[in-house]
Amino acid sequence: MTPQQLMTIRLLWSSLLMSNVILVVVGFFIAGVTDPSTLVLARAIPAGPDVVGIVWGCAFGSLVASFALPRLLLSTSSSKSTRFGADAATSRGTLIQRAQTPFLLSMALAEACTLMGFVAALFMGPQVPELMLLPAGASVLVGLSRNPTEASLRRLVGDT
Repeated sequence: MTPQQLMTIRLLWSSLLMSNVILVVVGFFIAGVTDPSTLVLARAIPAGPDVVGIVWGCAFGSLVASFALPRLLLSTSSSKSTRFGADAATSRGTLIQRAQTPFLLSMALAEACTLMGFVAALFMGPQVPELMLLPAGASVLVGLSRNPTEASLRRLVGDT
């Protein structure tokens, strides 16, 4: 992997990670929160099984899918290459070509968690900006754990 390729994927990683933070900041401005000390953290979790709870369930479902779907995508693509008799070393291509799509899929699904928290907080009933905090925090933690290094990309695609 060349330094330029690693720099490109790190740029994509940092932009997807920062979009989570930007969504929360924009959400706070839309809701009119100018002083963070006015937030009531007790309202950060939905109270009951209403529409907001369903949106939250979908949000955390997308976070779980951000772990499962890239692995499924990789296993499907590797089984196709072996089914057609292609040599594994030549059919898989370079590390960055194999890892980029599953990596971006995992980051986008993690970001969807923040986006659904944004929707739940601002557009499903009364505006409760605190509802954005837990999905965004979980998404940022997952994103930070996926810091793209050559070793982490090799682990993602199953290279040893």
